[in-house]
Amino acid sequence: VMLCCLLLVFSLTGLAFSSPANDQPEIVIIGPEMQTYDLDAVQWEIPLTLTAFGPGTQTARLAEFSINGHDLLQLVPKPQRTLPVHRLDNEIGREDFRKWNDYRKRAAILRVRSDERIYFSPAEEQEFREGSSRMKEIKQKRREIAPVTLAVDVANLPFQVAADGLYTVRAVVERGQKTAVWEGDILIVDVEPVDTNPFWVPADLHIHSTYADDGRFTPVQLAPMLVSRGYQIAYITDEPAGWGITRAIFPPRMSGSGDASTNAFLKLNHPYRGNWLPWLATWETYSSAVRSASTTQVAMFPGAEISASNVNQAHTGEHRGHALAYGIQNLTGSATFDAGGLRYSWFRPNNLLNNINNNRIGTSSAAIAHPTGSYPWTFWTTDPPHDNITARYDGFELMTALQTQFGPNSSPVVRWRSELVARLPGVFGDDAGFPSARTGSDWGGLGSEFY
Repeated sequence: VMLCCLLLVFSLTGLAFSSPANDQPEIVIIGPEMQTYDLDAVQWEIPLTLTAFGPGTQTARLAEFSINGHDLLQLVPKPQRTLPVHRLDNEIGREDFRKWNDYRKRAAILRVRSDERIYFSPAEEQEFREGSSRMKEIKQKRREIAPVTLAVDVANLPFQVAADGLYTVRAVVERGQKTAVWEGDILIVDVEPVDTNPFWVPADLHIHSTYADDGRFTPVQLAPMLVSRGYQIAYITDEPAGWGITRAIFPPRMSGSGDASTNAFLKLNHPYRGNWLPWLATWETYSSAVRSASTTQVAMFPGAEISASNVNQAHTGEHRGHALAYGIQNLTGSATFDAGGLRYSWFRPNNLLNNINNNRIGTSSAAIAHPTGSYPWTFWTTDPPHDNITARYDGFELMTALQTQFGPNSSPVVRWRSELVARLPGVFGDDAGFPSARTGSDWGGLGSEFY
């Protein structure tokens, strides 16, 4: 009787029972806030990942899809209008996820414009990196979390695409009574050779494929994507095998098989990476596949991203940064462990850079990838009390993945300036190398669709 009376009082006073906030359904669409396409692109691709907290169905319905207000839902095949929903309740807290997603959106804006009002503080940048690392861990654990790509043929658009045009893409999904809205922009550029030097062409010098263990696309799949974004040259820089493998001798291999589903199978069923070796691609298979993916519109070249270590010729060690290897002809030159090879994470920085340069003397060259931030390069030309870098390297990434600061006082630019000053006296005398400014997307691996 007392309970009934209480219920009556609550109803009369406008009060109601409610479930805790953590049990309330919530859905969020993750997609690229800004994409850039060439004027001659034949297709635009919009990858969307649906994440959720709280109870609800495992799928959601695409209720709206438009570009600049033009309804394009009819261009999406009906089977693709049902999208999988990935619950994250047991993976990350709601507030941590919201904070990371906000940082991700701000970082996307910083990629296309400089705006002091949205710069990251050092503390925010650290939080963003930690959140991104957590999200990548979740994707590695939950292999089913992957974007659904909505592809739009440019020829089917109800408007004329123009150079320097900015087009807003809008998607709305419904999951029960909950609705989520996402908007992102597509910027169109007319990529032409530089007038002052017609031999310069747009190139992506740091990209990954399924020949890396976390790659999502094969070289053949990457080629048209690169063309649509205006690139005419691409260097696939996948990692060789070696990380976490404790065998003293094994044939040189890449860290991936060349097939995304096989890589996922190996991660799930063979946690000890030494067991992966029979499935992993050789350098010959990898380099042939990359070159064969070339078309008349984009030239594809095989390279490698190799980790420096704090020890030489050992199987485990601390990260000392990543170097990009261009123009190399193999991984080791032999089937045995050797001091001049390019095995992953087994060489101190000077040895690693020399090994790249000597792989094909006069043709191969090294560059420093993401010098600061995540997996930073930690030894430099003048950097006491550490071992100084004396080996030649020819490139330095000033802009790369997950970067949030791009001004003249950003950490990569500050480090680059000090390297130029330190190396200038020896550039013309002892072939010490003079690092040119470079950029690389570091795109194509697991989780890269977030950035």
